[in-house]
Amino acid sequence: MNRNKSDLKFLLTKYGDNVVGLIGYGSMLYGQTRKSSVYDCWIILKDPKLFHARNEELYRHSLNKPSNAKEQIRLNQGWVNFYAVTENGIDMKWAVVSENDFLRLCYNKWMFVKGRMQKPLKIFRSTKRIEEAILAARREATRQAADLLGSPFSLDDFLHMAMSLSYMADIRPDSIRVKVSSIIESTGGILREIYQPLLRELDYITEYEGVYRDTRPDTVQMKARLQTRWYLWKAKFHFGYRKVLWRNYRTYKHPLRYVFYKIYDEMMKRLKYNILAK
Repeated sequence: MNRNKSDLKFLLTKYGDNVVGLIGYGSMLYGQTRKSSVYDCWIILKDPKLFHARNEELYRHSLNKPSNAKEQIRLNQGWVNFYAVTENGIDMKWAVVSENDFLRLCYNKWMFVKGRMQKPLKIFRSTKRIEEAILAARREATRQAADLLGSPFSLDDFLHMAMSLSYMADIRPDSIRVKVSSIIESTGGILREIYQPLLRELDYITEYEGVYRDTRPDTVQMKARLQTRWYLWKAKFHFGYRKVLWRNYRTYKHPLRYVFYKIYDEMMKRLKYNILAK
């Protein structure tokens, strides 16, 4: 049984100052929940070794493949570990990463981490460096979305493109159109607050009465558009996805069930939006 999102703060009490960042995201925080929805959060750590040492029992009994703290520490070096857990009556999906690795991955060419930071977030704890990394990821989304849009465009056009970027660079069962429509529907106001100021930072974008124009020469716009499409295509086939799939299989108690519900939920969501669109 899930509780209020504020209850995620118990993680700060449990792990103390070792948690330098606790970030919630996804449908449970901003509506559009499904029966199988859980709280998604990033746990960013000063010292992953201390965190894993405290979760020895979890790794022994709650993973698809029984493990131990030593093995999880090894797997977490330079990477993100994922766990499906239930604590304090809350079903959660943890992304566990060291602060240095989180920062590196937010600036990395691969979209897996920074693409998620471009979405609306609920920040329970952070550092200046974490906030700067998230802002850098969002500035990159702003530039890329503007590159891909034809001029002129509206703010709504921009937000749909910006929220599509991570899915364009990811291998997932989601329908991009439906997924992005869901995000815009539930968090459109938050996204406008985030991205309007960042869009104004681009000196080659002008705005008049809600219409945005790219003032760069056509040849420059075309080059930027092609470079961004190539960037996203390469990110989609990044070698890191093999690690993600293998890690999720080993750490989720019922990985095949998780994949089944993920696909089922996306099919139902697509059906819902197709009906509403008629």
